[in-house]
Amino acid sequence: MTSLLIHNAALIDGTGADPRSGVSVLIEDGRITRPARDVRFTDSALRLLDATEALTAGQRLVSEGEFYGTRFATGVVCPALRAQGFRVTGGV
Repeated sequence: MTSLLIHNAALIDGTGADPRSGVSVLIEDGRITRPARDVRFTDSALRLLDATEALTAGQRLVSEGEFYGTRFATGVVCPALRAQGFRVTGGV
């Protein structure tokens, strides 16, 4: 089974209601299976670096733009990282 957690997404349920922001959902085998609550990323940075499988060649600015606006150039310039077995805890 392949699982993917999408964290801090906007959920559009198709009922005509306004989208819900800040939602976490669990996708299993290509299907949205259930919402996830109280999600926390509980892995260590050192373990993630040890488990790194791939890095992208390109880099981009990862910022807190949603909170402070785009006029403040704060954040981290980094590549995307793929690691084996990223640890997440929380209720589903």
